[in-house]
Order: sequence, then structure tokens, then C-alpha cells
Amino acid sequence: MLHDATPEAIRDDAYTYTRADWPQLFARLRADQHVHVYAQEAAVNLKVLRQLPERVPVLIDHLGTCHPERGVDDHAFAALLREASERGNVYFKGPGYRTAIDAVAAVPFAVQIVKRVGAHRLLLEASDAPHVRAGREGRAYANHFTPAAAFDFVARLARATAARTGTTADALLRGASAEIFPTSP
Repeated sequence: MLHDATPEAIRDDAYTYTRADWPQLFARLRADQHVHVYAQEAAVNLKVLRQLPERVPVLIDHLGTCHPERGVDDHAFAALLREASERGNVYFKGPGYRTAIDAVAAVPFAVQIVKRVGAHRLLLEASDAPHVRAGREGRAYANHFTPAAAFDFVARLARATAARTGTTADALLRGASAEIFPTSP
């Protein structure tokens, strides 16, 4: 959980996740487990991803960024998707309202994930709504969304993304869940 971390606060080398108990944690992960990374900044998600062992599956929260104003062509977001595609075991999760409160504004980010990483690497029906904390404007997410409104948001996001990518909304809502959360051995 690197919620408010800035890119400058994260080292560029593997120092952080190779010292102390981190290697022991990674060695203990079962095949049905992954590392969940959450940061508002795509650049922070990217720096952390590059430090994690390539064999470790990673789930990046909130579509990889909470800055829709930077657009999908943002260098850090594009680099994050490129790295995720190359690794092949990186997933992105929604529901996407931390990326943008307006589902229409979140669609380009979900579309880019599908195009660059694959629909099988996106799980939109992941909702912890109403999310704790507040958006950038200071309004609590619980004031934006009821649980039903959060699921409505994600359904609209899935349908719009599916229409632009040739996949199905159901695949975007639940398709990756079996891979991300396989039945324990």
C-alpha cells in the first residue's frame, strides 16, 4: 500500500524489495498467491513492479493510475503497461472509480490495458466500495458510491470497454478471476 507515495520516494534499484524479509516472503508465496500493489501514481506502480521478482504474479490496483488528467499516453502509464505485458503475470484490477469517478473517463485506461496487456489480465468486478478515503477533490468515496452504485459503475465501464475492444463485458468483469484467485492446491 503506497497510496500517497511519489515516484521520487521509490528507489530505482531493487534495494527495497531484496533486503530484510522480502525474499523470504516471496519464497513463501504459493502458486495461488500474488503480490497486490496499490499506488496512485503509475510511476510508483512501475518502480515497484520492476523491483519484484519476475516469477511473482502481481495485481496492480485501480487500473494502475489515479490520474486520469494525464491521459493514457502518459509516459509512466504506457511504460507500466509495456512492463506488465513483457512479464506476462501482471494483472490490473478495478473497479476503476479511483482512476476516474466518471466511468466514461476511466474507459480509455481499461481499453489500453486490454489492448496492451490483454483482457485476461483485467478484473473489473473487484470492488471494495465504498472505498475508504476521499478523491482528489476531498469528497469521501462513500459519498460518491453506495455498493450498488459502485457495481453499476463497473458494469458501465465493462460494457463500454468491451464495445471498444471486441471482448465481452463478462470477460472483463470476471474472466481473470480464476487466474488471479485460483483454487488453492
